[in-house]
Amino acid sequence: MKTPTQFMKKSILSVSFLLAFVGLFANSTFTVKDSLLWEEGSLLDNPLSSAPTKYYSFKNASYLTEHLSLPYYSSKVKLPGKGSIGVEFINTEYAPIDLSDSPHTAILSDQLIVKTSVDQARQDFSGIFSFIPIRKNGNTFEKLISFEIKITFRPAPLTTLSRTDFTYTSKLNDGDIYKIAVSNEGLHKIDYNFLKESLKIDIDNVDPTTIKVLGNFGGPLPLQVDDFRYDDLEENAILVRGEDDGKFDSGDYILFYANGPHRWAYNNAQDKFDRTTNVFNDKKYYFIKISPEKGKRVEQQASINDASFESNSFDDFTRFEEDQINLLSSLTGAQGSGRNWYGDFFNQIREKTYTFTFPNLITSEPVKISSVFIARHNQSTKYSLTANNSQKLESNAMPGVLLDKVDRDFATSGGINSSFTSNGDG
Repeated sequence: MKTPTQFMKKSILSVSFLLAFVGLFANSTFTVKDSLLWEEGSLLDNPLSSAPTKYYSFKNASYLTEHLSLPYYSSKVKLPGKGSIGVEFINTEYAPIDLSDSPHTAILSDQLIVKTSVDQARQDFSGIFSFIPIRKNGNTFEKLISFEIKITFRPAPLTTLSRTDFTYTSKLNDGDIYKIAVSNEGLHKIDYNFLKESLKIDIDNVDPTTIKVLGNFGGPLPLQVDDFRYDDLEENAILVRGEDDGKFDSGDYILFYANGPHRWAYNNAQDKFDRTTNVFNDKKYYFIKISPEKGKRVEQQASINDASFESNSFDDFTRFEEDQINLLSSLTGAQGSGRNWYGDFFNQIREKTYTFTFPNLITSEPVKISSVFIARHNQSTKYSLTANNSQKLESNAMPGVLLDKVDRDFATSGGINSSFTSNGDG
């Protein structure tokens, strides 16, 4: 038995970098010069602390929440393509700085630590580098006044710069195409009536060996740019019962295995099944294609030599999740944010019963339960689950939040990951 596994979207102090664009010349190595105009710092509201923090500043400095008192220098350079950059200081000028009011000096060293990354926007590439312009000098600290740095661009290997195997003609470019939707993962059957009546296919005059089913792996599309993506629709191996006589009769049918809109996967580290929810659609779409070439069919496989293994049980899992509430939609003038949505609102109602049914449940086996609760309160909060009307499971404590500070954590999350022995009552 499982209840929703979701994660809180925190309201994070956004950092706005003032990024200076530096033109990149034809050479892969070039220099950048700059000077810093330091200013008198003042108190800054720190979302990670109840007390304001004194910060040190120079013109166009930026800050990170983790060490809010120390400023960052950031810049962006235009790159000719995909690759990486290296940064080396050539000439530097320092002056003493008093950091006695900073609680974050432990992250400083006697060398300036530069962070680099490469960003891509469509076909344009940019190199980004940033660092805290303060270093240790024995028991004291020094701030950077001016500097000259050498930037080296290293292009990515040729094999990763571009692909040559793109499909320029989609499988949907020819033939008769019909779009169908599935709601759940599993074996699906398409019969004569569905093809003829629902899809309006002249199936009586179709050679069944030319029927194809196209569709890719289920679940939501990847979010990361570098994640694997199918370049075109894949043809699925299907079984067409009754195609051997060259016609699709009223008793013939198609069987194919379809992935649903959501994706279940085994979590080996936690010994449980997790689901990736597709927040954009409750359907997964496939395409029936009829074209002259023969379609892909399920191939016969030889029997396993050792057929002595027997099992009369299996792991089953379910999930209760109703996307009703987006946390930030409750803010005045806001319309919500993020992909995380949540279910029942425990305000006036403090208790609710959820029923899960597993036919033929083996009551001697443990039941694993995972749940997430989101709390918005100025005091620490806990919640509990009672399973089988007797076994009480309690969450970890969820810290309170500052309700009048919109730039702080809007809510905190707590969860229960536990197991119990079912008595068959559900």
